[in-house]
Formats: sequence, structure tokens, C-alpha cells
Amino acid sequence: MINDRNTVIRVKPESAAERVLDVWITLSKSDKHIINQIKQEVKQLCDTLQHKLIMDKQLQYVYNAVIIPRLEYRTQLTFLSKTLCHSLIASFRTLFKYKLNLNKYISNAILHTSLLYQLRSFYDIKIQSMFTNFLCQLNDSDITGHTMLIHLRQL
Repeated sequence: MINDRNTVIRVKPESAAERVLDVWITLSKSDKHIINQIKQEVKQLCDTLQHKLIMDKQLQYVYNAVIIPRLEYRTQLTFLSKTLCHSLIASFRTLFKYKLNLNKYISNAILHTSLLYQLRSFYDIKIQSMFTNFLCQLNDSDITGHTMLIHLRQL
């Protein structure tokens, strides 16, 4: 009984994803749903930008200030390998090269160098974000910090 009412609570399958504050969680600890969402979001954005007249600096801004923060927020509970991060962003890098009339086989390092476009590495941002969250939890003086210290002592 909840609030003097008979309420039926249906249990979802273990593999079903549930959204909490726009972050998807599954009981089975599967990352497939999140990875598919990221692929779909990057593809949708690339399809939208494909036929737009957009300058290189505008494309850089969209990537660094819109795409990366959105993907970082969606994947904050998920660890992604470096290879997977690079493959998830590959279609955007291809679009970037296409918009700049660059050969698609040119090294991606040119896009990420601080001398030219400074596209932020999704993997590096993920690692930085996870490390920052870890330190915040570790330095918390409330229950989160105490729980973290207990977990570390059990390692």
C-alpha cells in the first residue's frame, strides 16, 4: 500500500534500460543501450550538418561545446575503452574532414592538435570526468566519502 491505495509495481526485465535524469541504467550492467544511443545521436547530428553551409570554426564549436558535453553526460556511469570512444566519434571526424575538403585518410592528429582545430578527445574527456568524480567522492565529508573510503579499504 502506498498512500492508502493499492498500487501495482511492475518489475521490468533485467536487460531493460531505465532513464534517471537522462542517464540510462540497466540492472544487467550492459552498456549496449548507451552505446547505441551515442551512435544514433552522433549519426543524427552528422546527417543534420552534412548539407549545411558551416565554417570550420563553427563545426569545431559544435563538437567541443555541444557534442562532447552531451556524450560525456550520457556516459557518466559507463566506462568506454579508447578504441570504442574513437569509433563512436569517427563519423564526426569524417564529416569534419569532408567539410574542410581534406583527404579522409589524413591523420586525425591534425584535427586534435592545439595548433589547428583543437577538437577535444572524447576518451580524454571521459577519463578526466571520471577522475574528477572519483576525487569529489573521495573528498566528500558526508556518507559518500565514508562509503568510498570503506570500498577502498576493502580492495
